[in-house]
Amino acid sequence: GTPWDGAPPGVTVGVAGSLESIADAEGPPWPRGRRLRGGVQALQWQAECPFSAFAQLRLGAVRLAEHAAGVDPRLRGRVLHRALEALWRDLGDSAALQALGPAEQSRRVAAALDAALESELRDSVAGLPPLLQAAERRRSALVIGALLDTERTRAAFRVLATEVQRPLALGGLELGLRLDRVDALGDGGVAILDYKTGRPAAFDPQAERQRRPQLPGYALAWGEDVAALATVHLRRDGVTWRGVADADGRLPQLRATRAAAGAWSGLRAHWRASLGALLAELAAGSAPVAPLAGACAHCHLAALCRVDAARLAAPDRRDGEDGDGG
Repeated sequence: GTPWDGAPPGVTVGVAGSLESIADAEGPPWPRGRRLRGGVQALQWQAECPFSAFAQLRLGAVRLAEHAAGVDPRLRGRVLHRALEALWRDLGDSAALQALGPAEQSRRVAAALDAALESELRDSVAGLPPLLQAAERRRSALVIGALLDTERTRAAFRVLATEVQRPLALGGLELGLRLDRVDALGDGGVAILDYKTGRPAAFDPQAERQRRPQLPGYALAWGEDVAALATVHLRRDGVTWRGVADADGRLPQLRATRAAAGAWSGLRAHWRASLGALLAELAAGSAPVAPLAGACAHCHLAALCRVDAARLAAPDRRDGEDGDGG
């Protein structure tokens, strides 16, 4: 730089040169032959924002556990999963469910919940006071009862598997998935159910970038006989089924989409291409800060990705343009 003549003795002041901007959106590729980490959650992170997936899977920048008043939602989810696994292992099929009277159903649900709570609390670092245990047991019993009421409206089915591990292999890459439940249907097809305890989320089976990749991933991991897929949201205010099927009436609250009704195999091919592209991005180390609309609202990585700083540095777009909503 050029020295400033008015500087104090012994001090030289220069004019800084222009700053250089470097786009660094690629990390090292994943080692060939090693199974990718993160399960289906990794695909969701990659779909919503590649940087989020890289930071959490490669850099370990995961969200820290937060203290919550009352029952930890994660504990609640695990208890419901364990209880439903035990309940359906005992029942086996829809005929046994239809034969249950109210008293016997209450007894079996209570036994499954007692065993699930005991197992989860035994493995938990933090305990749960007796009053909270009793309240959670009552709440979970009501939720499971509501689920069984909707299951009674279904055509005949048999539970084939619960909490089953399956690999998802695409393009020479592999992720390990866990399916909550697989039911055999009357015509030889199967339905895959995924239990959730959070708010129901929209699922677009034809989205180009699958931000809800669980159901497509489970369908591809299980095989060609999948005829219906649903996320079953278990909440105190009701049970909501979200998913897709090859025909109407496969599962409660589901209708076949226009594309699925006429071209179920085409929908599967779309999922294979879409999820395969996400897997390839993960393996290549692709990590640009490119969030889908709304993804930043629940992300904890703003201090690392500096998405707000990038937005401020972008050209002024007030001339009739909307922001990216990331």
